[in-house]
Amino acid sequence: MLIFALGGLAGAIFYLPFKKVKNWAWESYWLIYAVCGLVVVPWAMALTTSPNVFSVLKAAPANELTYCFLCGAMWGVGGLTWG
Repeated sequence: MLIFALGGLAGAIFYLPFKKVKNWAWESYWLIYAVCGLVVVPWAMALTTSPNVFSVLKAAPANELTYCFLCGAMWGVGGLTWG
Protein backbone atom coordinates (compact mmCIF):
# COMPACT_ATOMS: atom_id res chain seq x y z
CA MET A 1 0.00 0.00 0.00
CA LEU A 2 2.84 2.36 0.83
CA ILE A 3 4.48 1.99 -2.58
CA PHE A 4 1.16 2.77 -4.30
CA ALA A 5 0.61 5.78 -2.07
CA LEU A 6 4.11 7.05 -2.84
CA GLY A 7 3.56 6.51 -6.55
CA GLY A 8 0.29 8.44 -6.44
CA LEU A 9 1.89 11.23 -4.46
CA ALA A 10 4.80 11.43 -6.88
CA GLY A 11 2.38 11.60 -9.80
CA ALA A 12 0.34 14.30 -8.11
CA ILE A 13 3.19 16.57 -7.08
CA PHE A 14 4.99 16.26 -10.40
CA TYR A 15 3.20 19.31 -11.80
CA LEU A 16 3.64 21.63 -8.79
CA PRO A 17 6.89 23.29 -9.93
CA PHE A 18 5.47 23.96 -13.37
CA LYS A 19 3.04 26.59 -12.08
CA LYS A 20 6.04 28.91 -12.01
CA VAL A 21 7.14 28.22 -15.58
CA LYS A 22 3.93 28.64 -17.57
CA ASN A 23 5.77 29.84 -20.68
CA TRP A 24 7.69 26.59 -21.08
CA ALA A 25 6.84 24.25 -23.92
CA TRP A 26 5.43 20.85 -22.95
CA GLU A 27 8.59 19.23 -24.32
CA SER A 28 10.54 20.91 -21.54
CA TYR A 29 8.24 19.39 -18.91
CA TRP A 30 8.67 15.94 -20.36
CA LEU A 31 12.44 16.30 -20.66
CA ILE A 32 12.69 17.10 -16.95
CA TYR A 33 10.32 14.26 -16.14
CA ALA A 34 12.25 11.80 -18.29
CA VAL A 35 15.63 12.70 -16.83
CA CYS A 36 14.44 12.71 -13.22
CA GLY A 37 11.81 10.01 -13.31
CA LEU A 38 13.50 7.57 -15.63
CA VAL A 39 17.21 8.07 -14.91
CA VAL A 40 17.97 9.87 -11.63
CA VAL A 41 15.34 8.38 -9.30
CA PRO A 42 15.71 4.73 -10.38
CA TRP A 43 19.50 4.88 -9.99
CA ALA A 44 19.18 6.67 -6.64
CA MET A 45 16.74 4.05 -5.39
CA ALA A 46 18.89 1.19 -6.66
CA LEU A 47 22.02 2.59 -5.03
CA THR A 48 20.30 3.25 -1.70
CA THR A 49 18.52 -0.09 -1.47
CA SER A 50 21.32 -2.32 -2.74
CA PRO A 51 24.91 -1.50 -1.86
CA ASN A 52 26.33 -3.74 -4.58
CA VAL A 53 24.31 -2.74 -7.66
CA PHE A 54 27.31 -2.56 -9.95
CA SER A 55 28.66 -5.95 -8.92
CA VAL A 56 25.23 -7.49 -9.52
CA LEU A 57 25.07 -5.92 -12.97
CA LYS A 58 28.62 -7.05 -13.68
CA ALA A 59 27.75 -10.64 -12.69
CA ALA A 60 24.55 -10.73 -14.76
CA PRO A 61 24.69 -12.59 -18.08
CA ALA A 62 25.25 -10.31 -21.07
CA ASN A 63 22.22 -11.68 -22.94
CA GLU A 64 19.95 -10.81 -19.99
CA LEU A 65 21.28 -7.25 -19.83
CA THR A 66 20.88 -6.92 -23.60
CA TYR A 67 17.29 -8.14 -23.37
CA CYS A 68 16.54 -5.62 -20.60
CA PHE A 69 18.14 -2.84 -22.62
CA LEU A 70 16.13 -3.73 -25.72
CA CYS A 71 12.86 -3.87 -23.76
CA GLY A 72 13.61 -0.46 -22.28
CA ALA A 73 14.47 0.92 -25.71
CA MET A 74 11.23 -0.45 -27.16
CA TRP A 75 9.28 1.09 -24.28
CA GLY A 76 10.96 4.43 -24.97
CA VAL A 77 10.24 4.29 -28.68
CA GLY A 78 6.64 3.35 -27.92
CA GLY A 79 6.32 6.31 -25.57
CA LEU A 80 7.73 8.65 -28.17
CA THR A 81 5.54 7.40 -30.97
CA TRP A 82 2.42 7.37 -28.78
CA GLY A 83 2.70 11.16 -28.37
